[in-house]
Amino acid sequence: MAVADVPTNAESSAPPLPTPKQPLYESSTQFKHWRFSPEQLAKSRRELNHAAVESLKKLFDDEEPGSTSAVQFLTPEEERALVVYYARVIGSMCVRIGLSEEVEATATSYLKRFYLKNTVMDWHPMNVTITILFLATKTSNMPISLDYYVSKLPSGKTEAADVLALEFLVAQSLNFEFAVWHAHRALWGIVLDVQR
Repeated sequence: MAVADVPTNAESSAPPLPTPKQPLYESSTQFKHWRFSPEQLAKSRRELNHAAVESLKKLFDDEEPGSTSAVQFLTPEEERALVVYYARVIGSMCVRIGLSEEVEATATSYLKRFYLKNTVMDWHPMNVTITILFLATKTSNMPISLDYYVSKLPSGKTEAADVLALEFLVAQSLNFEFAVWHAHRALWGIVLDVQR
């Protein structure tokens, strides 16, 4: 054995350096894929809106040339206002059905995430909202029966097939990333720490 191969006392007695622990949130899909600056959000909304408007103009012009001059398309701000409105609708639906705050917060997050990849000109927010809320009951581990859910919806005209029709599209738009880290989770942790 060569002298260089023999460990010195300092090397053999020093414990290995611990690897720094990554906070759980920083390893989550929410942290990795769903955090955006206000500028990134505005840019994404503008690009989606522009693409939807161009697609609709083409459809209108193919159907009847020159017809798009009479059509006023939604702006990104108007689309955002509709999403905010339907986020409030989720809250009132949760009260009506008797769902928890966690389900409401999850559904609201899903709605906002969905419309970061889609526009209200492509998918009507009411149809998306009823699907998202039902999906949120399942992913929040508070499932309810589809028949019960449909019976509690305000219109009375919604059928079970309407709720399920967009479920796969919603899941795809969310990249099948259903975990949502809510702010109240951190607050609950603080409450538990204070109680100790």
